[in-house]
Order: sequence, then C-alpha cells, then structure tokens
Amino acid sequence: MTFSRVLAFALAFAAFVSVIACDRTPAVPDSKAIEAVLDRREAAMEKGDLGTYYLLLSPNYADGAGGLDDAKRVIRDTLSSFTSLDITINERQVKVDGERAEATQRYFILAADKDGQIQLNGQERLRFAKENGAWRIVGGLVE
Repeated sequence: MTFSRVLAFALAFAAFVSVIACDRTPAVPDSKAIEAVLDRREAAMEKGDLGTYYLLLSPNYADGAGGLDDAKRVIRDTLSSFTSLDITINERQVKVDGERAEATQRYFILAADKDGQIQLNGQERLRFAKENGAWRIVGGLVE
C-alpha cells in the first residue's frame, strides 16, 4: 500500500467513525426526562402559561377530580386566581417502572392574589405514562 492509499483509508475511516459517533448520542434516562417535564410544569405555572402546562398532560389524564377537561379547568381556575407565583421544589424523587412512573416532591409556593401574599407548602405525588415516546402527566394534580 502506498502512503497516499493509507492516508485515504485513514481519512475515510475517521469520517466513518465520526458519523457513527454523531449518530449514537446517549438517550436521556427516563427519570431525567420526567424531571424535565416537572421543570417545564413549574416554569409554566410561574408564567401562567396554560398552553405549555396543558401540553404536559396526557389525553388519558384521570384522578379524583375527573378527566382531562376537569383537570384543565382546575388548573386554569387556580392559576388565574394568582397575580404571581414563585415556586421552590425540593426532595424530588422519581420512580420509573417501564412505561409508568411516579414522582413525589415537596413544594413551597409564595403566591400573590388580589388580597395579598399567600404561602403554600406540602408534598405532591404525580403519575406519568410514556406515550409515543414522551412522558406525560396522567394523574395526581387533583386528588
């Protein structure tokens, strides 16, 4: 083999390896994907962005308040009652079991409404399902 053929082979091999490397980006672990949904929900709540919040809900949502339309109504009524929200989340735990998951977290909310400031704190447990490759909230917002 001549030097030019070795060099051409080496360059072709390097290009092939770089294409393979680009094609094999590691998948986001399910627990991290669920945490991202929770973070998007928190940001949507603080901004009063109902559209983004609703996108995080499964069409199959169901809990103690009813189905998806009932949950949307409760979310809309709750968020519209506040003029501002500042949310702090801690002690978050995510447990994944195949295509289902559960997240628990403690929250502290400093909210303002027409009458002044309100402090809320507690713990919530949300249920998730993986639908068409995306994690969505399927229950737990209103129990």
